Amino acid sequence: DIIKFDPKGVVFGNGPGNPNLLKEVIDTYNSVLEYKIPILGICLGHQIGTLALGGKINKMKFGHRAVNKPVIDVITGNSYITTHNHGYGILSAKDMPKNAKLWFVDPDDSTVEGWINEEKRILSVQFHPEARPGPLDTTWIFRKFKKIIQKGG
Repeated sequence: DIIKFDPKGVVFGNGPGNPNLLKEVIDTYNSVLEYKIPILGICLGHQIGTLALGGKINKMKFGHRAVNKPVIDVITGNSYITTHNHGYGILSAKDMPKNAKLWFVDPDDSTVEGWINEEKRILSVQFHPEARPGPLDTTWIFRKFKKIIQKGG
């Protein structure tokens, strides 16, 4: 049904829920990938993308629930204040999807907070860039996604 709207990009947004139980949503994610449409995953969407591409999502001992949680962009070395509300995550870089490049980590417990797959044109973050706690700390992620869409495929 998504494809009939001829999307230029698709955002898989937040939950709630245990992503490991959402087989239909994982199938939908894989269907969008077949059309080579850029994807932005946020929170549950990040977890769904991880599972769709062969990564692992596990229940966290202590979830991340805060409006002022730091993440580190391992590509640039910059850190950002972000909003989190999740009890599942990628607990280790070894659980990331195949062919994904590590993007963000949590400095407190080293969970993966974001990854990129340049070949498939996917940006994926566990935190909420739309929440704007900084107030604009990570809204640039949406501009980055827009540029990926504008480049076309």
